[in-house]
Amino acid sequence: MRYTKGIILKLLNVTLFTAMSLLSVYLSEGLHTLQVFWLISMIALIGLLPIVLYSKQPLHMAESRHAIFLLRVIFNVLGMCAWLEAISHIGPNSSSAISYMIPIFTTILAVLVCRESINLSCIAAIALSFIGLFMVLGPQGEEMFTYGGMMGLCAVAMWASHDIVCKLQTRKEHALVQAVYVFVFSAVLSGPAALLLWQPIVGKDLLIVTAMGIIAACNVVVVFMAYRAAPITVLMPFSYCRFPLMAILSYLILDEPLAPSIIYGVLVITLASSFIFYQQHMGRIAITLK
Repeated sequence: MRYTKGIILKLLNVTLFTAMSLLSVYLSEGLHTLQVFWLISMIALIGLLPIVLYSKQPLHMAESRHAIFLLRVIFNVLGMCAWLEAISHIGPNSSSAISYMIPIFTTILAVLVCRESINLSCIAAIALSFIGLFMVLGPQGEEMFTYGGMMGLCAVAMWASHDIVCKLQTRKEHALVQAVYVFVFSAVLSGPAALLLWQPIVGKDLLIVTAMGIIAACNVVVVFMAYRAAPITVLMPFSYCRFPLMAILSYLILDEPLAPSIIYGVLVITLASSFIFYQQHMGRIAITLK
């Protein structure tokens, strides 16, 4: 079966997430992450509501479904807290590198929880991408076994669980309605902490956060559509494309150097993802593991 649409949407998701990450670099240092998170949630919600109303999608939802949205937001908030702890101990670069293990955790949970099958090609692509990641990390790979590294792995586990809940939701909810409820719960849960940690925000930061909020709204909708169009086990290898894209754009925009190990790792990751895309686009059948 071909999953080209889901793969293209996943690649768009990777591009949008990378754009948000690059924009965050230009925010003032005094702004707290939870304040930025709340503002992004509110701006995304304000942008989505008119679209949902225009599309005439019913926003009413049974109370029994609220629990799964709450669970999803809890995973996201716990992931963020563990992520901040990791950054404070091992720094942003090593923490970001550990985050590239999310596809592995998510794939395992997709097989265990969603009962998805996984073929040998996907396993090979994930393994090859993981090798490419360690080529990029080099000596920093040892930091994965420190306290900060464990916190990074905890964040990875939380965000992988978040993706699985997202996949389960796509079976029942419309993408736009899901996105609205995600940002409603996110804004409600992060609001009190954001107000306590509030710092004055200048015009430049407000413009950047507004752009991030719009991108975040589009990104959530795209993720839902991707997970509806293809199994997680097919899409996860493409999550690694975030690294080569970030490395290239950081070089072009932020003037960060590209070491030979980074270039080789990027090529390995790109090769693995390209192979899966080619295989799915051509509709080839791989051996499936139950």
